[in-house]
Amino acid sequence: MIFKRWIFSIIIIFSILTSIIACNANRQTTPYTTSEVTNMTTPPISSEDINRKLQEARVAFGAIIPLPTYLPQGYAISDFQINQLPDLKMEVGLTISKPSKPDIIMSVTWWSKGGPFRILPSSANYTSENVSGGPGTYSNAILNIYDDKYDLWWSWIPVSISSQYPISASIPYYALTLSVKKDVPADELVKIAKSVRIPPEAANATKTGN
Repeated sequence: MIFKRWIFSIIIIFSILTSIIACNANRQTTPYTTSEVTNMTTPPISSEDINRKLQEARVAFGAIIPLPTYLPQGYAISDFQINQLPDLKMEVGLTISKPSKPDIIMSVTWWSKGGPFRILPSSANYTSENVSGGPGTYSNAILNIYDDKYDLWWSWIPVSISSQYPISASIPYYALTLSVKKDVPADELVKIAKSVRIPPEAANATKTGN
């Protein structure tokens, strides 16, 4: 009697083990890819693709797109994106990348009807920065300091735009933002902001976006 119970127990255990092995054999696993693990850097694209995307972005944006003339060592513009904002304004997003480093994102919005500069802090921890680096009228920049990133906001009216309007006019302007994880020092964002210019080939273009 004891022997039969022992045999029966062995059969039950064998059946359970067989079921577990079968389940593991049929289970599908998805290995992590490098991009999923790091999620740090946008792969670079060719200069031809960048120029093509810049032209496409300018048409959709409705104004000349200002670009930085200074980037931290090893960084380069790797992508352009056009985003539709809730208030129907268009925003250009520039991705600035370096291998194995976090992307720097520069966002540019064109306020074609002008008006007062709209720069307010969005973080309880912030500083005011002077980013006036070229010809034109600048707002003081606000550097919002978060736990894991920096956001630098400022507004700018280039001379090439303001010179086309009477003094009493409501002059269009750019609202700009630079965002990056704290791996990149905040003073690098200030340097980038000070270097933003209207591209030379577009400096004499007629006013657009009105």
